[in-house]
Amino acid sequence: MKVPNERHVARPWRVHELAADFDLLDVWQFEIDGAQADFPRFVDLHAGLLGAEGESTTGAAGLLFRLRHWLGDVFGWDEGAALPIPGCAETRVADRLPEEARLAPGGGAFEPVYFDDAECLHEISNQTVHALMHMGWVQTPTGYAPEMAVYVKPRGFFGRAYMGLIDPFRHWIVYPALMKQVKRQWAATRAVPVPDAGPAAAL
Repeated sequence: MKVPNERHVARPWRVHELAADFDLLDVWQFEIDGAQADFPRFVDLHAGLLGAEGESTTGAAGLLFRLRHWLGDVFGWDEGAALPIPGCAETRVADRLPEEARLAPGGGAFEPVYFDDAECLHEISNQTVHALMHMGWVQTPTGYAPEMAVYVKPRGFFGRAYMGLIDPFRHWIVYPALMKQVKRQWAATRAVPVPDAGPAAAL
């Protein structure tokens, strides 16, 4: 479900300093129940669903992910990994961290920036936008649940137009469908032990 941006902004997340020049689009809370130590399990599950740009997502959301991937191939939209962040010299938000704090590249569309006990950050860069996906593990009345915050810096007029075009699809199809799928898989795997392989394995 969508939650007020102010709730995310009020929390002491590390992302606030790194993404001060990005626009916070919206914040969503996944309707799952977890324990305080379950965050790596959730990150692993969510990363698996995103897979190769969301190709593991099913239904209408999966179809939209695959359509976007196809359009990216046709028009070269996804050939932007080395482009500078709009208005900046850096090509990655990870460059804003001390070198010893940076995570190794993950090899996918969504590159890891950092991971700790209660939050993680990924970034994606292409010809339309440089975007960040932040996950925070927040306490709820019944336990803990993830909140996803989406930050963007569009690339010029085309990037702004593209973001405006996909906005209703994000709100009404992609995110609700993704959250339902995560909820189902979380319930199915909740009791399965996960080996302690460290934070990097979850990304």
